[in-house]
Amino acid sequence: MQWIKLTDRMPNPDEHGRVLIYTEGHDFNGEQVFDVQAETLNECFYADPEDQPEECKVASHWMPHPSNNGSPNWTGEQKAANALHDLMDALPTGTQTSMTVFRPEVNGQQVGAVKALLMADNSDDLRAAQWVISHGSAKRGVGDE
Repeated sequence: MQWIKLTDRMPNPDEHGRVLIYTEGHDFNGEQVFDVQAETLNECFYADPEDQPEECKVASHWMPHPSNNGSPNWTGEQKAANALHDLMDALPTGTQTSMTVFRPEVNGQQVGAVKALLMADNSDDLRAAQWVISHGSAKRGVGDE
């Protein structure tokens, strides 16, 4: 599967109930992948366009959700995406979620990318968790005084 620019084509909600969207920068601190309902990408879906989730407003790319393709031969990435989809469906309504990518360093060298699913009751808590992953805890490196 490949990412599709939202400026090239929007997902059809009749074909794709859920999609993965990609953002970079903004308030999300780096690359982010979100699992959303396709219809939420269309601001006309909302009575007030300001009600559209921020991640949908700033998304640049989308791809069909791997669970939508009906393929019996799932790759590891598709199995993980399916598990994420099932988890998200089981979360209470209103729970904020995102998949964040961070690149840890060991001895000053990047050691690859790590993906983490974040969940929070509201978007402010979610942003706070993303900030901690990006910048580190204020308590890290502080000795006992």
